[in-house]
Amino acid sequence: MKIRFLLLAVLIYTYQSNVQNDNLGVVVEYSIPIDVDFGVYDPPLRINQVNDQNDIDYSNLQGLLQSFLSASNMEWALSDYLDENATTSRDEAHFEGVKNTDVEKNYIQLETAYQFGYENRKMAYIKYSFIMDKVPFPIIGMMSAEFSNNRWYINTLLNQEDVFTVLTNLESSVLKQLFIGESDDDNIENIITTTHRNGYFDMFVMGQIYSELNADTAIKEKIMDKRLLIEGYEYLNATTSSVAETSTHKILHPFVLDQAIFSEYSNKDKGVSNDENGQNAYENQPEAVLLTDTPIDLIHKLEFISGGTTYYIIKYLDQDTKAVLIDNDNGNFTINTSDKFKAWVNFLGKIKSDVFISLFNNEQQDATLQEIINSFGKEDGGINLDLVVDYFEQNSADLIRYFDN
Repeated sequence: MKIRFLLLAVLIYTYQSNVQNDNLGVVVEYSIPIDVDFGVYDPPLRINQVNDQNDIDYSNLQGLLQSFLSASNMEWALSDYLDENATTSRDEAHFEGVKNTDVEKNYIQLETAYQFGYENRKMAYIKYSFIMDKVPFPIIGMMSAEFSNNRWYINTLLNQEDVFTVLTNLESSVLKQLFIGESDDDNIENIITTTHRNGYFDMFVMGQIYSELNADTAIKEKIMDKRLLIEGYEYLNATTSSVAETSTHKILHPFVLDQAIFSEYSNKDKGVSNDENGQNAYENQPEAVLLTDTPIDLIHKLEFISGGTTYYIIKYLDQDTKAVLIDNDNGNFTINTSDKFKAWVNFLGKIKSDVFISLFNNEQQDATLQEIINSFGKEDGGINLDLVVDYFEQNSADLIRYFDN
């Protein structure tokens, strides 16, 4: 039915294709507003090592960090991971070192907790630092955690590098100003102007401009965690009684589609209608809900999974060019008339098929498309589709050549 398609798959390894040459594995990101509880421990909360796993309270984030610090055998270490197939680089030498640790001089400091819900999952990103005997500086880390079965586990979402970069490297006070969208500092106000979209702080945009900001000494000194800039900066200040000051913010947070497939229809998919041929060709397919007595030309389709549901955005031509969102409920296809993915539907209804494909392949593009890819893409070949859609909408007059008439 289709002459070519573009596979937009979430990859955590090098993609090796054994199918057609025009299949491209990439990462497709999108940004949605989420409610974030941002907890700051000032001073940091000191978490000490324990000898018995039964002494740990896994119902809070402190317990998970304590277990991560204290695990003295492989079974204990792996029990901290939600993924039963998880592995760890820790070995017997490490575990022997844990057993012989001076617990007064080696501990963890819990510093911030960024907690949010996503697709009925309770997640958290925890900034912490290791304090180690004979190491004259803190070893700063970020842990991704998920609450499941009444306890916290180590688990992660794919492609959260931008989030980790921002949460790890920026001062917590600066993060709160960015989240709120207000600052008395001109440099931070400029960052707020750049990173706020539709009234919300956009984590993806901040991640994209981080390198540029980090190269500016004056800005870096304003926003970075001072311990990363100043040797010997005060860091041994944790207490066991510290309580987080928590504030709630609405933030545009980047996620990745579980899977997406873009398809161009062939000449066989032109002039199709709800006759016997059409019914046979599209039986048990989303295209079937579009068929009427009036012939239509199918142009392209984006199939993707979000929140465990499969969706299709199909562009077609009857008297005018149109696009619709179709749900797949266990094989029952229905047209979704809600505002969900409305911007994507509008974009897919206008963009030329070859232009959409060009945004996701690795070939040299014309200067304008290349600039878009450079602005909203990532080194792994992925791209933030929400930002691309916004850019085309805001600059539609200048980009009219990329749209169908």
